[in-house]
Amino acid sequence: MLLRFALRSPLLLVAVWGLSVTIGLFGMIQHETEPCLNASAPLNLQVDSRMKTIDGRSNLFVFVHPYCPCSNATIGEMERIVARTPQQLTAHVIFWHPKNTAPNWHQTSLWSRAKQIPGIHVIDDFEGILANRFQVKTSGQALLYDTVGRLQYAGGITPARAHSGDNAGSDAIYAIAKSQPDSNSIACRQCAVFGCPINVSSQNAVQSERQQ
Repeated sequence: MLLRFALRSPLLLVAVWGLSVTIGLFGMIQHETEPCLNASAPLNLQVDSRMKTIDGRSNLFVFVHPYCPCSNATIGEMERIVARTPQQLTAHVIFWHPKNTAPNWHQTSLWSRAKQIPGIHVIDDFEGILANRFQVKTSGQALLYDTVGRLQYAGGITPARAHSGDNAGSDAIYAIAKSQPDSNSIACRQCAVFGCPINVSSQNAVQSERQQ
């Protein structure tokens, strides 16, 4: 009835259209800024043979679902972090790869982009062993361990879902890597993480990736 009446009244039609747009924008913003599950990572690092650790450097681990469209922003932020901390950090991007999938299932455009970034070690996490060890639940999860293997940061490195730009997570990583881990300048050690779930395969994301 309202729509039929609105069609007869241009002003009401405009009002209904404006309300619909507002509701849509609000829903989109809420989705982009709603935090996802943070990891319950171990407080002390257990080195895996696949990790390229270097004495005297902190270790940054970022976990990615290879079909998560939100994580393109995370890979971009990783590139900036590595460029700004070449002597302080050893960076790893760990791609979740569930069992019962093809050997190259994880080799998406995100994988290719990460492989092209100098200074980043890319790991195929077959069967999700590392994701399970670090209790990672969300694509885009970053974990920073200091030079003696203590967890100093757990969270995201983007300001919102699929958005690049300045954010508290990256600022915390810069501060920890370039100063003392107990520095008062570090405002956030568990910032929000934004991304698709890890350990839940998204068929829509798979189809979208393969269509690119």
